[in-house]
Amino acid sequence: DAFSRYFHPETERCARSVLEAAGLRVCVLPILGAGRTMISKGLLPQARNHAKRLVAAITQIDPEGKMPLVGVEPSEVYSLRDEYLDFFPGDEQVKKISDRTWMIDEFLIRPDVEGCVPIEHLLLHPALRSISQVLLHGHCYQKARPPADDGLPVGMAATQSMLRSAGYQVQLIETGCCGMAGAFGYEAEHYEVSMQVAEISLLPRVRNAPQGNIIAASGTSCRSQIEDGAQIQAVHPICLIEKLL
Repeated sequence: DAFSRYFHPETERCARSVLEAAGLRVCVLPILGAGRTMISKGLLPQARNHAKRLVAAITQIDPEGKMPLVGVEPSEVYSLRDEYLDFFPGDEQVKKISDRTWMIDEFLIRPDVEGCVPIEHLLLHPALRSISQVLLHGHCYQKARPPADDGLPVGMAATQSMLRSAGYQVQLIETGCCGMAGAFGYEAEHYEVSMQVAEISLLPRVRNAPQGNIIAASGTSCRSQIEDGAQIQAVHPICLIEKLL
């Protein structure tokens, strides 16, 4: 996605490092994102055209339709899983793409066709494990995920499972929306409302976090809100896994 490519390139780098450390071959798609920004602004014809190009690119790289699609930005990943089914109703190819699209934490904790769980293949530094308390804020899209057909964790439960399997002590922060709500909080006319929403629970909680606790959030906008509103640098959970390699 464009956020991880241009604003937080360390997230894309960490994601690729972790996947490769798990013994996987990574193919980076030539088209950025699923078009979430266009969908958020109501530019649906443009978003659908973008979706066509992305589906075509996926098909060209993976004509057999077997490779999992993995991302790090919740709004983009879940747009590909959900909105594309509305853009192309009844399209079996798009349905199969949706079924094999995952957030990176969801993917890492799932066994492949041979029963191998990717995160179990990571060689994590033993001296660095079980030493850090993580306060985890969830993206609204992650919080809203319905149960998966395979019964394994999705959304925030998957993030917690991934971090705990690497030795982190994880506490989920009981928060609502960070106040950004897509492009809403970035627009000057919505600044006051955005900050009021953030002050309901998120910002006070991270400001009062015990010293030494790590603040983690998968959403780019969530991390931006935390940094701007509390002057605290939040990290993407996958970067915490990469740190242990």
